[in-house]
Amino acid sequence: MLFIRNNIWLAFYVFLLAGFAAFIFILMKTHESIREDVRLEQENLTRITSNSVTASLRQYETLLDILGQELLHEDNYLDREKSIQEIDKLLTASLTAYNFFLIDFDGNIVVTNSLSQDKRESSLNLLQNPKTKESFNLTLDSDAAVIGRTYFSYWENALIIPIRKTIRDKNGQPLFIVSLTINIEKGLPFFSNTIEHSADYSVFIYRERDRYFQVAPKRLINDPAVYEHQFSEERIQESIDYVEKAYDTSFETIKDKQIITTHVTGKFNDDSQSMMSNFYIKEFQLWVGVERDTHVIRQKFFQAATNLVLLFFFAYAVIFWLFRVISSNEKKKEELLTFRATHDFLTNLPNRYFLDNYFSKLEEQDSYHLLFVDMDNFKSANDNFGHDYGDQVLIEITRRLKLSTQDRECLVARYSGDEFVVVAFNLSSFEAERLAEAILEDISKPYLMSGNRLILSASIGISHCPTDASSFEEVKRLSDFALYEAKHNKNCYTVFHEELKKRYLDDLSLENKLREAIKNEEIYVVFQPQVSSEDLLTGLESLVRWNNKDFGPIPPNRFIPIAENSGLMPELGRYIIRKSLDEASKFTTSNCSISINVSIKQFFSDGFFEYFLEQVDQSQIDKNRLKIEITESLFIQDLDYVLGMINQFKAEGISVSLDDFGTGYSSLSLLKNLPIDELKIDKSFVDDIVEDKDARLLLQGIIDIAHKMGITIVAEGVETLEQKQILDTLGCEVFQGYYFYKPLPIKDIISALK
Repeated sequence: MLFIRNNIWLAFYVFLLAGFAAFIFILMKTHESIREDVRLEQENLTRITSNSVTASLRQYETLLDILGQELLHEDNYLDREKSIQEIDKLLTASLTAYNFFLIDFDGNIVVTNSLSQDKRESSLNLLQNPKTKESFNLTLDSDAAVIGRTYFSYWENALIIPIRKTIRDKNGQPLFIVSLTINIEKGLPFFSNTIEHSADYSVFIYRERDRYFQVAPKRLINDPAVYEHQFSEERIQESIDYVEKAYDTSFETIKDKQIITTHVTGKFNDDSQSMMSNFYIKEFQLWVGVERDTHVIRQKFFQAATNLVLLFFFAYAVIFWLFRVISSNEKKKEELLTFRATHDFLTNLPNRYFLDNYFSKLEEQDSYHLLFVDMDNFKSANDNFGHDYGDQVLIEITRRLKLSTQDRECLVARYSGDEFVVVAFNLSSFEAERLAEAILEDISKPYLMSGNRLILSASIGISHCPTDASSFEEVKRLSDFALYEAKHNKNCYTVFHEELKKRYLDDLSLENKLREAIKNEEIYVVFQPQVSSEDLLTGLESLVRWNNKDFGPIPPNRFIPIAENSGLMPELGRYIIRKSLDEASKFTTSNCSISINVSIKQFFSDGFFEYFLEQVDQSQIDKNRLKIEITESLFIQDLDYVLGMINQFKAEGISVSLDDFGTGYSSLSLLKNLPIDELKIDKSFVDDIVEDKDARLLLQGIIDIAHKMGITIVAEGVETLEQKQILDTLGCEVFQGYYFYKPLPIKDIISALK
């Protein structure tokens, strides 16, 4: 004690020295801890940013795939106007893409959106521009999307990133190139968020291939000159050597395993130092970099040292809390980005990418039914009431689908446009079909929105895992086959069976043959004469025929529906009109009418009326000799439009005949509203009149009403003398059938009448 009292100052200094040493030790650990915390925080931001960049670029690649498929559909890419329409439609649907282009293999921009046709970018040649040549050639050789160099667009006054992809056919042969451009600030919004909310951070992306910035750091992001600066190989090699030494592994391993690296380096175009974190995105050959000025570390250390003396434990509690808040916020942002990437923005239903990821993890799922739901004629809702109304209808359809499936273990997703997928687990085949019936019933109820009343229906294709297939992709494909069959009748469901697949492939093969047949003029017309009750020739009905070298004779009821479903009907219809009028012009008997059948799709196609009159003028046939034959199914499409068209034909002196009366939706009350000249009784009525008294009475009523309205009656399918005599007694004026004539080429008819 005496020693201590005598050496109190020595003890004080020893204590002070020990305390100072301890304080220095704690400060060093604090400095190391702060440095480590900053590194982890920065690497976390790097990881999240990389995930966001990858997700966004995949989304844009998907947009290119969608555009490519739409342009491939019916070879739309060969038609400039259709290509522009598809680009405009996708550009309207996309919230972030800046522009879309169709590019040929010579580097010329062939088509862009309708509002950008006159801009200079559309005339640029990508192969002749040294800034785009390398990435364009890479696009030609790659199956994946290729990201071009960032450039400043003076016409858009923005920094633009181009993304290009080669679209190939089923055999892998390149057909054309599609491209889209994105504005850095609008197309990659998380960069704007990072710049706005994290003042200390700079996030950038640079290209592995050519060492140019893809997105520059925030202090230089809007400087076009920065994107012309290419990092020197020496500087890159210095960084590689440093990282390999610091992480004790090769640079290729770091890239291959996608390891986030962090080190202190000099800033780009600056003498100050920063902490730099890097992450390599192999899929797009891009480096994501996040840098932070090292003064942040010094500032945090000074604050910690200032508060450490009095608030050592409190300071650490606060820091821990702060980091916990930061981590929580970043996690929420990541979850939101993930949700947006896997869910439809309009309906909030899971999207097709969610389905693909979900079922990639459930390949061993014991049992589920996949219901592919496709709305019938949904386009009419958008065309008649606008896309905003169509969006409201889609939201209501979503609500009804959820209502239909709420008592079952189901996953409802929006696959695309007006297509939905319902995956039903643990249901029997019977229960799955009852579910389909419930969905059809709910969907077909009237839609009363915005003062409008709309009636819609849907078609559903159903397949089962594992009975039909074991993988989700295959089950989905088989459901699509079943849906294709259901679309023939609409407002129904079809369960997959092997015959559907064969029928679909047969139809596809026949469709291709039909396209060739139209070009090669394999399709021809014959004429079936119509005679009066006195057996005098009064008219000729044009009938289409097709004799294919591979399939032989193909009946119209086989290839006409294929033409209608594939969009070939307008082209085929024009061909039939031209052929019919050309052949009929050879038959000059003035009192003999010429009847030409018109399909629904042809009747509603643009320019049909004008084309018909043009061909009539070229054939020089008297219009008063002509009749167009339409079916009653036309009138359930758009009655006002049909009536307007009929009146236009009658104004030109062309008669109108209603074919197949009584086989579909028609009723006697319909006749009073139709300005038709002729009514054709279907063969199904004629077949029964000999034995069936009720059929004769019904036919008598139809004929009497038609006569009172001034409508001529033509009986089809007359095959016996007895049928002809009964029809004659009932008051039928014109007959057509094998009893009189079979369909013949016009030259044979001319020869028979000589």
